[in-house]
Amino acid sequence: MDTYALQRQLLQAELPPTEKLVGMVLALHMDKRTGKIRVRQETVAQECGVSVRTVRRAVAALVSSGVFTSTATGRSSVLAAGSGKSTGRVDRTPVSYQTGHRCPHLKRKRAPWEYDLTHSTRPEEEEKRGHESFLREQEERRSNGGCDDGCTI
Repeated sequence: MDTYALQRQLLQAELPPTEKLVGMVLALHMDKRTGKIRVRQETVAQECGVSVRTVRRAVAALVSSGVFTSTATGRSSVLAAGSGKSTGRVDRTPVSYQTGHRCPHLKRKRAPWEYDLTHSTRPEEEEKRGHESFLREQEERRSNGGCDDGCTI
């Protein structure tokens, strides 16, 4: 479950406003890869503007309502998104998001002025384009015999 699906689930649940607020902040701290939430209660309390005790009560209520599951690990607890109500969201097939590549049938054609940012950053792409145009200009100069304005010797 991703952060947005968890937030939608929290908004649809019949919970008091404080518990929804704490749940929303916890959802923002969810690790996208593992789906686990490891954040200090003091941090959540500070971000929500409530006391640590209020955060503890809200987390206990969220766990008891099934929105989150709690796993004890030594001194701390790790929260994860619980089963709770279904949000109606259909998960993608494992192949499309585990490999990190988009499905080939969903790939749109790019305009010639757009950058392909799948494997590099914008400045790197701009540098590549600048270098390619430089090489083209040098090749044109060589084919003209070293004369820039097309003159003949």
